[in-house]
Amino acid sequence: MKSSKIIIYLTLILFFTSCKKCKDCNGTEFQGDIVTGYNLPVCYENGLPKTEYYIRDTIQFINMLKMYPNYKTNCDTNFTNINIDFSKYILIGKYLSNGGCRGKYIKNVIIDTNNKIVTYTIFSCSKGTCKKLISSYNFVIVQKFSNKYILKFNAKKY
Repeated sequence: MKSSKIIIYLTLILFFTSCKKCKDCNGTEFQGDIVTGYNLPVCYENGLPKTEYYIRDTIQFINMLKMYPNYKTNCDTNFTNINIDFSKYILIGKYLSNGGCRGKYIKNVIIDTNNKIVTYTIFSCSKGTCKKLISSYNFVIVQKFSNKYILKFNAKKY
């Protein structure tokens, strides 16, 4: 009898602690000064170095794609389909990963023209106790800002 109560008690604890509430992850996927999101072609999905990205022109973008070790065999190397107008926009991103059954990333960019600071905050939420790795480069397109601005990346996991 005692062992069944212990099992029920442990089961309840596991049930109530396995899912995280994501109060900051209930909003829309793109917030603040983001123009739109940007998804890389599938062949690049898991091949880029895991880091932060700040891409101001087409040459930087192509160089980033060439960091992928197998880009010549897995991707179109023509690079004529780059649909970002770098005269107006900048591509920024930050790689994040979380374990869980389901995951969500909320991206928020604030361009503070008074203080000349751009802050990119990503709220990363995962739910469940699965071991599955949920990852994203979290690329977004924003209005071009001066390279004199300070770019800050923040990641908040829930």
